[in-house]
Amino acid sequence: MNFRFLTLISFATALGGFLFGFDTAVISGANLYIQPYFELNEWAFGFTVSSMLIGCALGGIFFGAPSDRYGRKPMLIITAILFLISAVGSALATSLSSFIIFRLIGGLGVGGASMLSPNYIAEVSPAKVRGKMVSLNQLTIVLGITVAFFSNYFLDNLPETINWRWMLGVEAIPAFLFLIFMFFVPESPRWLIVHKKNAKALKVLEKINGKENAQQIQNEIESDINNEADEKLSFVDGVKKLFGNRYKKFTFIAIVLAVLQQVSGINIVMYYAPNIFKSIGLGSSGAIFQSLSIGVIMSLFTIIAMFLVDKVGRKKLLTYGAIGMAFSLCALGVSFSMDVKNPIVILLLILSYIAFFSISAGPIVWVIISEILPNEVRSLGIGVATFFLWLANYIVTLTFPVLLNTFTGSMSGFAFVLYGVLSFLLFLFVKYKVPETKGKSLEEIRDLV
Repeated sequence: MNFRFLTLISFATALGGFLFGFDTAVISGANLYIQPYFELNEWAFGFTVSSMLIGCALGGIFFGAPSDRYGRKPMLIITAILFLISAVGSALATSLSSFIIFRLIGGLGVGGASMLSPNYIAEVSPAKVRGKMVSLNQLTIVLGITVAFFSNYFLDNLPETINWRWMLGVEAIPAFLFLIFMFFVPESPRWLIVHKKNAKALKVLEKINGKENAQQIQNEIESDINNEADEKLSFVDGVKKLFGNRYKKFTFIAIVLAVLQQVSGINIVMYYAPNIFKSIGLGSSGAIFQSLSIGVIMSLFTIIAMFLVDKVGRKKLLTYGAIGMAFSLCALGVSFSMDVKNPIVILLLILSYIAFFSISAGPIVWVIISEILPNEVRSLGIGVATFFLWLANYIVTLTFPVLLNTFTGSMSGFAFVLYGVLSFLLFLFVKYKVPETKGKSLEEIRDLV
């Protein structure tokens, strides 16, 4: 196996995940200046910040069918172009409407990358290293978030009239690199075989696996494709199967996990952390500086999760993590309600929540979704779950500024307690409805649900 080549093309594709993370987190620093620049009230502010997520939901659904028809590589190139247009356009926007349009365009890129990048990596990776390679995409998402926080901090020193523009515009650099790299990666061999381009597929497989193994792997892929019906299903037929009696229980688990991951509070930290710190008396620079630690903790505990998921198990990590998330958010809510707004206490509680999320709900939900959906409807099922994930993300992001400003005094911590309760619901759902999928075949998982 040519591990070096595999790593290079996986890393190049995982830049889509990096941009996914960067684009969703960079707004946290920029929104401190976007709100006064566009003179936004709480509802308008929430809509402006969350507008990208409408594009994310649409992108998660839109790119599925075209990637099956035209290939993974062309669709990844299109997402790179969308990221580039969004970065430049939102940085130069002079009206609220144009700003929202360019953020929507970026959202389409994020939604597409959130499903295309891991799918491509999984399809080019040999089975014995597939988990490690796919995990690279999750790690780059977290790294993108971390880099966005650091970028915001250093650019915050620029004049307030232009610093938010640079925060958003700097994304054009990794977007351009992603676009260039995509022209040098090969098409997915699985897609090539599905579309009867076996000679091209064999060349890709030889470059990744070596000539002695390539033909055997190609034969296995051909056999696997012949046994699957998902490539032959129309979109309508696929949806009917997904929600039919045979598969609806798997679809239910995937959708509920996706939604609970998003309504358990992560978005209020990703998009509004500087606003939270500013509400307890920190200046803009201090608020953004505190956000740096969030990215560092998120990266560290995501790496830890990558090493634990196959040893400890999905269910145990997710249940314990959800309890920790619930406790951290409820304690944060109590601190706000009792007016204990010590920056150190608030920071430690937020970091505690981030640590529990990053070792559990962040990466593990995606692992379970990809394993619990049967082969026949997996691609469509992930797309549907992704749609509901971004829809839930949108609702939380839209409403949080209103909740934060509506409830004051003894009720000022209401929003955090609410998300803490939803984190506890995640614990209950996983405990009673989600089976342990570690080390289980797809047939064994079906018997467990």
